[in-house]
Amino acid sequence: MIIKCPYCGSEATVKFGKYKDSQYYYCKLCCRKFRDNEYLYHMKVPRRYITRALEMYYTGYSVPSIREFLSQNYGYSPSYSVLWGWINKYTRLAVSLFRDVSPVTGKVWIVTETMLEMKRQKLFVYDVLDKETRFLFISCVGVHEVVHAVREFLSGRGDSPEKVYINVMEPYEDAIRNIFDRCREFSREPQFNGNNEFIDRFSLNLPDGSRVLRNFRSINILVGFIMGWRVYYNFFRLNPRLGDKTPAQMCGLDYHIKTWDELIRKTSHP
Repeated sequence: MIIKCPYCGSEATVKFGKYKDSQYYYCKLCCRKFRDNEYLYHMKVPRRYITRALEMYYTGYSVPSIREFLSQNYGYSPSYSVLWGWINKYTRLAVSLFRDVSPVTGKVWIVTETMLEMKRQKLFVYDVLDKETRFLFISCVGVHEVVHAVREFLSGRGDSPEKVYINVMEPYEDAIRNIFDRCREFSREPQFNGNNEFIDRFSLNLPDGSRVLRNFRSINILVGFIMGWRVYYNFFRLNPRLGDKTPAQMCGLDYHIKTWDELIRKTSHP
């Protein structure tokens, strides 16, 4: 039986001894070690457990729900600290991997706002996305943060959208308009609401909408989720409205890691 390397796909593999009844292999091409197609080197659980946990987390499931799913379906009940360890580790890797990706943008952008309450404090999450490809350029908490992020994003491009749809509260609308000083047209259409079929905010794609986001108990966890969600949404999640393509593919971006499973395989080093 031919054993393929889970890292590079090469068939140039040889046996590399056994440990606790598990056969280890060595890849001559990429010089990495692995157990089999289920386990990566130094991993104590099959990678599908981690993949499933990440997929569930970024589709709106709570950590306790993920733990219960793994227990019922795989007979494995990791502690909450283990689950958070998986989520934090691979979210950081995903964000780092795609941090410098710069897509070709269209001429019409959308700025939307989602209000949340955390510990009796109102928070505002802002999304900036391209109308045609639905690529989510920016997603952050706070109007000052989105103003800074958009300015930084535009400063390195030399272009600006010709039209911007703005769906934010009136006190913050002028601040958003001032960012796009070269924009020719602004619009605030009445179609902006929770049923707008053309805006893909993360709060509209989660099973329970913004209620899921309200379950976060700290701003740091919320910010981490938003950063990971942006990668998942742009690069991993197939969008049926885009012909089962990702927004990144609609932008013509060429990238090789397209799922959480591939990210885990290709970033896990012996």
